[in-house]
Amino acid sequence: MLTRRRLFKFSFLAYFSSLFFSQRAQTQALSITDIESGMRALVDTIVPADESPGALTLGVDTMLFSRIRTNSNYLQLIADTIATLDALAVEQADLAFSKLELSQRTSLVARVLSSRKQFPEAGRQINALRAQILTEFYASELAFTMLDYHPPSQGGYPDYARPPIDET
Repeated sequence: MLTRRRLFKFSFLAYFSSLFFSQRAQTQALSITDIESGMRALVDTIVPADESPGALTLGVDTMLFSRIRTNSNYLQLIADTIATLDALAVEQADLAFSKLELSQRTSLVARVLSSRKQFPEAGRQINALRAQILTEFYASELAFTMLDYHPPSQGGYPDYARPPIDET
């Protein structure tokens, strides 16, 4: 017998499963090529080239792509983010996110990050990817050269107050 409680229970399950599967279908509609081009555009948006090389020049996108191929959760995070950005880009300019100019991509990412109530999940995803992109960018040896940073040698900085004892 179908009671009111069971009806609410089944409608609740049907509603949330449809949301889950529609999100999965939207993500799976993107090919790996679409995801990679969208990710490349996001990397270029976060750290664009100016008088210094950008993140694409330093190979940050290649590092992230290698992580995509080995970690399905990371692939899902990026695919969801790119799907959201693509949908907003199509709504705004009738183009995919990767086809937008840098200024359009920057304003779109800023819009998502500034309206947390409207895009709560996308904002968290972009912040997570932004942190990863910046970490990969500043951890590369080419960035050290670009910033004129010379990390300590493997033994650390020499201690001039107590020089090493010559045991010869």
